[in-house]
Amino acid sequence: MTLPLAGGFTVASVARTITIQYLRGCPHKALAEARVAEAVQRCGGPAPAVILQEIADAEDAARVGFAGSPTVLVDGIDAFERPGAGAGFACRLYRTGEGNEGAPSLDQLCAVLATA
Repeated sequence: MTLPLAGGFTVASVARTITIQYLRGCPHKALAEARVAEAVQRCGGPAPAVILQEIADAEDAARVGFAGSPTVLVDGIDAFERPGAGAGFACRLYRTGEGNEGAPSLDQLCAVLATA
């Protein structure tokens, strides 16, 4: 099974890596880590590697196309990319069923990580 993502990309049914990009001191980094860990556990199957990547400065943000802290990449692709949102050394909010939050919801993460 493949899942559609923003920009016309798809994610295969088993993600190999999840990268959480963040700024030092980000108040939502821990929430993103906890939700990713729980989503991985709920999905079952082979657990992807979870990588934490600190974005040091605005130059680093521009170089990697950082969309704000925290950003969750699945196999290198921003699964929650918003069209028209540029790179920046800033905080990021996610639209969830509960309103704007500092990390994707468990349901959103599970949808991206779902297996066939």
